Amino acid sequence: MNLKINSGEEGTNVSLIVLILSIGFGFFISFSDITATLLLLESIKADFILQQEQVQWITLTYIVIFIAFIIFSGDLGDNYGHKMIFQIGVTVFVLGSFLCFFSNSIIFLIFARVITSIGVSFILPTGIGILTHYTSNEKRGISYGAIYALIGSAVIVGAVIALIISSFIDWNYFYLINIPIGILCFILVHFFIPKFSEFSYEKRTRTAWWADLIFAFFLAMFFFSLGIFADLEINQGSIWPGILIIISSFFVLYFVFTRRTRLVPIIGRGLTRNRKISTGVITAAVSVFGFMGLILTIPDYLVELQGVGNVVQVSKIMVGLPIGMIASSLIAGKLSSKNTENILKIVSLVGISVTLLISSFVIKISNSIWIPIVISIFTGIFTGTFLPLNNVSVMNGAAREKFGVVSSLGFIAIVFGMILSFIVSSFITLFTDITMEKRTGLGIEHPPNLLISIQTHYIIFGVIILLGSIYLYFRSKEKKETNTTLVQE
Repeated sequence: MNLKINSGEEGTNVSLIVLILSIGFGFFISFSDITATLLLLESIKADFILQQEQVQWITLTYIVIFIAFIIFSGDLGDNYGHKMIFQIGVTVFVLGSFLCFFSNSIIFLIFARVITSIGVSFILPTGIGILTHYTSNEKRGISYGAIYALIGSAVIVGAVIALIISSFIDWNYFYLINIPIGILCFILVHFFIPKFSEFSYEKRTRTAWWADLIFAFFLAMFFFSLGIFADLEINQGSIWPGILIIISSFFVLYFVFTRRTRLVPIIGRGLTRNRKISTGVITAAVSVFGFMGLILTIPDYLVELQGVGNVVQVSKIMVGLPIGMIASSLIAGKLSSKNTENILKIVSLVGISVTLLISSFVIKISNSIWIPIVISIFTGIFTGTFLPLNNVSVMNGAAREKFGVVSSLGFIAIVFGMILSFIVSSFITLFTDITMEKRTGLGIEHPPNLLISIQTHYIIFGVIILLGSIYLYFRSKEKKETNTTLVQE
């Protein structure tokens, strides 16, 4: 199956299968790496003899760097070519994986994860940019569906490999697997994906390029200093995190002001006013918020209330999430060119909401183990249906010179949805714990009280997602916009 390139380079064709595989390998190693690292944290903690507040910096660092650099990398792709930036990202990712393998201390591992995260922040937005550039509107949904199916597969494979490695050999051997796959991805992209022309109407100056990089650096510093400040005891008398917060805040605000008034803005008014993009970004965060609602509660339910013995058994039961996502992503991709796209998106969000609300009633201490499996599968199906369709809608609303930035916003929305789910979950858990202790004299560790906490999670998460579907319904009825909204101002 061949697709005509949309870049204006006549006579050049690229196979859809090769296109998906070339970019897909980058997405596969990115998400399998994230999943595996989360499951390997206990092994890392034991190996380096760490406290929980120390090991959490491995994850926190990764997220901070990803958020700080992804808009910057998407903008680089828009102006210097998505293929080149994608290949740089794969190279940096392979280097980071190599350093992870040789990590012999927590500091070195955190540094290696910083390098890896920068690589991923380059891979994801430029990968979507390449897919969007080289596919027609009719085939775009298929390519996105295949990518999300690969993401679901990566979650399963990453989890299985991590569990096997942690059971038989040292945790750092996982990162060796990334290296040959990354090299293969680089070679496929280099030889089979043509380099499309730079955009002559938008040439960024070196001053603006360096301004973007400095902004990413100080934004990362801001998040780091906030995390360190929150982690310190008051009586330690350390003032340097506070000083870093002040310094980084000043430079972030200065950058935003300068970018808006003197340089070409990365996110212009045309982008923020585009309803397809703004609605898609918000609802992407909402859909992932619901997906995470299960991930945060099912393990406690299985271990504490069902007596499931270990993490391997928990992973086997929760595999319904990515399996449902794989199957529905492929189907949704084929349906994206139909006129029912918005309806399917609304139905998918409602489906996630209804699944969670029903779960709040059917989840019991004495449930069959098949109940959480069925819940996981349905949540995976609805999420896997929504994300490719939403991605098609968002990217179809983006002008060609903003593919990288717009796809970056989509991934930031996904990360924001994950972070928001953690915050809401922590609040629900704390509130339930305090309330139940006042009423019964027992905390959330008491099984009936834990069950109430899980049920409360599903009700609140379900209602929030239902509100998201209502928001999407009314926004989708508004007047459609054209892609010219995003042409650089």
